[in-house]
Amino acid sequence: MKKHLVFFVLLLSAFSIHAEGVKLTCTPYQPSCTNCPEYQTLFPIEEFSQDPGSLDIEADQSEILNETYHLTGDVNLKSESFVLSADDVKVNSADDSTVASGNVRFQDQTYLITSDSLSVKKDGDTLLATATNANYQDFGAGPGGANGYTEIISKTPKYSWVLEGRGSGFLTPDYTQYKETNQTDDSYRLRVPYYFNIAPDRDLLVALTYMSSRRFIYEGKYRQLIAPKLTPESDDSIYQIEAHYLPEDKMTSLKRWLVNFNQELDLNTKTHLSVNY
Repeated sequence: MKKHLVFFVLLLSAFSIHAEGVKLTCTPYQPSCTNCPEYQTLFPIEEFSQDPGSLDIEADQSEILNETYHLTGDVNLKSESFVLSADDVKVNSADDSTVASGNVRFQDQTYLITSDSLSVKKDGDTLLATATNANYQDFGAGPGGANGYTEIISKTPKYSWVLEGRGSGFLTPDYTQYKETNQTDDSYRLRVPYYFNIAPDRDLLVALTYMSSRRFIYEGKYRQLIAPKLTPESDDSIYQIEAHYLPEDKMTSLKRWLVNFNQELDLNTKTHLSVNY
């Protein structure tokens, strides 16, 4: 089986950066430790295969259908750079594609992913992996790494895992009319926002607002996901910082500013922490 699936090793190992392996021990001087009690990974980290260039395969059943290798029942595949487990894995040697489904877990040097399904496709020299309904964690970055849930997450050798359907760019401008107290004429407000997709777990919204009665206002809002939701009924744990600055109020000739911080955190399924400043 190993001989026939050598191409599968090459297919998936291209998604991972070569490294010495995952550190499974803690030291006092280590800046971030994946095994410290306060740090929880998406699922237990496994060691990679110690046999370079080969693929260790465990499955309850296996069969060959035409040019497709079909593995079922507690499938576990290990190479020197990734670990893939699922209930069902199909490897097609004709088009260099792989489809895993059912309790899918994927681990490489930096990311942990659980999903309903994971597909890998080779198109010439380009490789593309796509996970659907996926929970992900950038455990390689330590406790501050990206984590969360997305409907689709994909990766090629050139790019890290990224969310599909979301990117940086201008959002729809907003125009409104209003009336200041003690003024008879209408004033207007024009707001132009720009969205920065920093990472799967964090983003930044900046905006320039012009109020005809007040002059320019500079805005910024930063959001970061702390942890994915614990139950389908709850929300993601998140914190955000928002700031507004008006250099000179046309009506009062004063500088005006606003800073707002809030955090929502599920400590467990029955306890929620809400902080606002």
